[in-house]
Amino acid sequence: MRRRHGERAVTVQIGAVLLLAIVFTALALYQVNAVPAENQAIESEHNQQVHGEMQELRNAIKNAGITGSSTSVSVTLGTQYPTRTFLMNPPDPTGTLETTDPSLLTIDNADVTAPLGGYSEGELEDRVLGSHETRTVVYGPHYNEYRNAPTTRIEHGLAFNDFGDATVELTDQPLIDGDRVTIVLVDGDLSTSSSSATTVDTRSLSGPTDPVSLESTGDNITITVPTQSPDVWNETIGTDFGPKSGQENARVVPSGYADGKLPIELAKSGEPYDLQMACVAIGDSDTTCEDFDIDEEADSKGGTTLAGPKVTDLELDPVTVTRGETVDIAGKFDNRGAATDLRGGTPIVDAEWYLVEGDRNGTLSSEEFNRATTLWANGTIDTENLETNTTYTVGVRAQDTRGVWTNESVDGRVMEFTVEDEDSAEQRGLEYAGTARTSEGSQLGTDSQVAFDLVNTGTDSVTVEGVTVEKTGPADKIRSDDVGFAVPEVLVQSTDNGFAWQLGSGGYRLGDRIGLDDTATVEGNQEVSVILTEFQQQRNTNTPIDMNGRSITATVDYQYADGTTDEVTVTFTPPEGS
Repeated sequence: MRRRHGERAVTVQIGAVLLLAIVFTALALYQVNAVPAENQAIESEHNQQVHGEMQELRNAIKNAGITGSSTSVSVTLGTQYPTRTFLMNPPDPTGTLETTDPSLLTIDNADVTAPLGGYSEGELEDRVLGSHETRTVVYGPHYNEYRNAPTTRIEHGLAFNDFGDATVELTDQPLIDGDRVTIVLVDGDLSTSSSSATTVDTRSLSGPTDPVSLESTGDNITITVPTQSPDVWNETIGTDFGPKSGQENARVVPSGYADGKLPIELAKSGEPYDLQMACVAIGDSDTTCEDFDIDEEADSKGGTTLAGPKVTDLELDPVTVTRGETVDIAGKFDNRGAATDLRGGTPIVDAEWYLVEGDRNGTLSSEEFNRATTLWANGTIDTENLETNTTYTVGVRAQDTRGVWTNESVDGRVMEFTVEDEDSAEQRGLEYAGTARTSEGSQLGTDSQVAFDLVNTGTDSVTVEGVTVEKTGPADKIRSDDVGFAVPEVLVQSTDNGFAWQLGSGGYRLGDRIGLDDTATVEGNQEVSVILTEFQQQRNTNTPIDMNGRSITATVDYQYADGTTDEVTVTFTPPEGS
């Protein structure tokens, strides 16, 4: 009996050891497979957050240049993984926010055509033309799992993601807009790395100038900008004059790109151009900017009415809100007279804010009304009835005891704020995932097949409905040589696959929209691969074209569950040997 009891004890011990082995094996498998996947999702979510914060920093720099205001913006450089009791995490991800070394932006082949603010044409040319130092603001993440995360740059007012072989714009470029040229130079030495948030202060150092009129000296006016990402400017401005480009009166000269400098020409048909310049500091600055405080003098001599209060500062907080929230607004006004800037010199009695895009306005209040010629006035903007996912421009004006209001076109200032919908996070849509590749097509040794990846950054699913691929190099069509109907021309692989199939092997012409015969569903936070079966040249008997190292621009259109539509355009260059 004792012997059997001992055997039972040994059996229990063996069972306990086996159970512990199973537990440790399960933990090991979870550590190897699940933990990296969960950490990658955390890193991807942080990357999306930082994109929004970099857009806010871009807006703060732009507003400081346009209005002379000062703003602080928080940027979350890194993130933290959740605590794991029995498992291990790598070190928390960090990020680096820094300014590049100064580079020269130049304005050539231009003449100033009219005096301004007491300065002659020649004096203005000495200040605004020629070369000026500026910097780029760069955010670089250091993730453990999200290996293809982009570098985010703010360059001459344009915020974009740089994936190395492709770029995706986060904002519009404000450099050239019709006949207006707006240059906000960035000064300051900033370099910080952390896994937490950092606060970045933006402040105006000089300017903005009132519009300075420019005409060409013979050749096209040329603005040469420093950049390490010329492709993003090729896409946003265009490489040809005309309505089909991003800017009808401007063109990038890709062949002129050298040593990190990219020339942009202005069409003579758009002359004269109005140039405004300013200098903004972020981080430490030694204030090396030119003096851009050039204002048009108010004509108040000879019995004419003296000008009303001038806006000298404008503040908004916050600059991005959800509809229903309020925006605090404060304006500083000055109605004192000076020898070179004659004004009413009487107390200010009233002030208000107004939206440039419509007829909405609201009151500003101050305890100094009716007794001060210089004061701050404060108010709030109710966004309940404003359109969502829209950026608004707001200005302020004041009235003195004579009944004269601020001349907004000469003495006013404006800022921008954005109203978002509560559900905007649900419909963020598709973005380029930073990966593109080629593979061998129907001809041995020719990498004529191209694939690229997108990611649904929202939480709602989307349905991919079509793809448009611009003509590139010698290729003029996408065509499948498969006669067994196993390989379509376009294959969209995701949660639910979709495809486009041209029966009869006619293929699709580049430049035409390719509607999917079977649409593809992409769930929230899921990736989708778009596979273009083979690039061919039709006029040369459908010869496969090797796409390694060729720039490709593709637009993918899709629909949200509520029926609204959107599209994403990406430009990428598959690396050699991909």
